[in-house]
Amino acid sequence: MPRKPVPVQEASELTVRGVEGFFEKTVTKFGSGAKIDCPKQYLGRGVYVIIRKPGAPISDRTARREE
Repeated sequence: MPRKPVPVQEASELTVRGVEGFFEKTVTKFGSGAKIDCPKQYLGRGVYVIIRKPGAPISDRTARREE
């Protein structure tokens, strides 16, 4: 039985509070679906998956926002 597609909410900007950290990965094929690998320490934790538009610039991964 095929899974129902997950609706994607389109947005050009996102503000998230209460974030422990983040990392960038590439979605890979897994059977008839796809997956994102992450460290085992995050099992059972809530996550957000943000999908970049093709060709969108990648910012410096080590940069932190000054507040």
